[in-house]
Amino acid sequence: MVLAKRKDNGKKCAIKIVLKSSIPQGKQADAYTKKYNVARSTDCPFIVNLISNYQTKSRLFFVMEYIPGGSLKKLISEQLQLTEDQVRFYAAEIVLALEYLHSQSVIYRNLKTENILLDKKGHVKLTDFGFSKPTTIGRANSLIGTVHYAAPEILKGETYSKAADWWSFVNSSHSYRLHRELSSTRC
Repeated sequence: MVLAKRKDNGKKCAIKIVLKSSIPQGKQADAYTKKYNVARSTDCPFIVNLISNYQTKSRLFFVMEYIPGGSLKKLISEQLQLTEDQVRFYAAEIVLALEYLHSQSVIYRNLKTENILLDKKGHVKLTDFGFSKPTTIGRANSLIGTVHYAAPEILKGETYSKAADWWSFVNSSHSYRLHRELSSTRC
């Protein structure tokens, strides 16, 4: 990720650079780019907006709005544990983001604290749509996502639906309150 300044308006933006050689085998750069188009001109205030994208022979570039608050993972590591009110607040905004994606026939498949950014006012913004799956049939069957947060049906290689996102949501939400206990546990 690179921080940049837009020439047209002087505002900061973030540029994600993806090496085409790092795209999973069998996927085309165009298909990968389509996944990020989910974030283009979105009506959802809880999703990072994609401003533009372009490519060179070896790289893909995704120009997105700059979100200065850092990730939820960073906040949790600094505070060690979120309050119940914070958990409720962030969880409510994540639910709205997932409901929006599902209404657009998209399975997110990558919900984890690293992909939940906080804007300057502390509101949630989901980012990283590289694993998302636009689907007209509402189902997918590829093994993808972060193992720690993935639904059992994904890990088993079975067909799954947007319910897999809800599994990840519950799994990640639970970790917001348990972080202190988990990080202080000694083996």
